[in-house]
Amino acid sequence: MSQPLPLQARVEAASRMAFKSRQFYSLYFATKGEAGHRLHHGAINEYYEVIRFFEAACRDAALIELHSLFTPRKDTVNLPRLVQEMEGTVGPLNKSRQALRAIATNLPKIKHLRDKALAHRTKLIEFNDVFREADITHVQVSSAIDAAVVIANELRFACGLSQEPVSPAPVETYYEMLEALRPST
Repeated sequence: MSQPLPLQARVEAASRMAFKSRQFYSLYFATKGEAGHRLHHGAINEYYEVIRFFEAACRDAALIELHSLFTPRKDTVNLPRLVQEMEGTVGPLNKSRQALRAIATNLPKIKHLRDKALAHRTKLIEFNDVFREADITHVQVSSAIDAAVVIANELRFACGLSQEPVSPAPVETYYEMLEALRPST
């Protein structure tokens, strides 16, 4: 059987997944809802299909990354196992344990979203209905992503890596692009 990657390499991989999930979900909401539509109405109307595809791709990527980060399998890079392994090396990771407890009730709901809306999509239910069926809100998903970032940063610190802030640059750049695409009136 192959040896797993070194702990630091797995922490770096998990943190990349957590930060990508945060960026993707932020981009998903950049034009989602009334405020986003009002701000970028012209560009959205002109490039509706492209922007809606981009939103869906960002949403789906965020959910897949998030689900992967919290699925505690022995053969994958996941936060619960990394926290357990790191605690065996450096002692308690209090922020990580607190974050895991805070989102524990939402993890089965996130799995339901991933399974029903993405991995095993049925033609019998709309995507938004899967959120209702899972009894989870976008705010709760966003909180789980924030918890993943907190855990990733505590793991990074514990293995001697610098902590990373979540950059607003991708959303700002997306807004700039939408402004550039706005039809002149």
